[in-house]
Amino acid sequence: MPWLIPATDTPFGAIPYGPVLSMDYYRKDSSAARIYPGDLVILEADGNVAPAAAGSTEVIGVAAEGSAGSTADTEVLVYNHPDQLYVMQDDNDTTSMGETEIGTNCDIVATAGDTPTDRSRFEIDSSTAVTTAAQLRIVAIHPMELMFGRTGFVTTAAAGNQRKWIVRISEHSFAKIAGI
Repeated sequence: MPWLIPATDTPFGAIPYGPVLSMDYYRKDSSAARIYPGDLVILEADGNVAPAAAGSTEVIGVAAEGSAGSTADTEVLVYNHPDQLYVMQDDNDTTSMGETEIGTNCDIVATAGDTPTDRSRFEIDSSTAVTTAAQLRIVAIHPMELMFGRTGFVTTAAAGNQRKWIVRISEHSFAKIAGI
């Protein structure tokens, strides 16, 4: 993946890490905004998908493909397994992330995608790391960040040195199913 370059500011949304556990098609209605590959998506009340916003609590997965805005009856392929792991970049804007954030939860920065590359620009909102509920669980730092002469965990990055992290969707719609 060309987006996996250590300590660079190149947002790419979320890409599966490890084996893909499940993918399904979902419909997107004409009122939904454009979906970029790598965007986290939610299931709306009408059963259609739309890009997630920061703080959305009913995330169903990550778009595996894109769909233009205002296109009715379009199907979008979504990585939708609640245990799927993803790689995402932190935004490292006002708060840098270090190994102490592993195990915490963060929301996303839901930025409009990059039209020329047709890629998501979603990132981990590094300033939202909490032990309470949030959209993503920080699982580990991406092994690539430990290469190039670094050993062990990497301490907090200087501003502007975004890192790639392995995450899981912690506010996944399919992981919150009540008993029968």
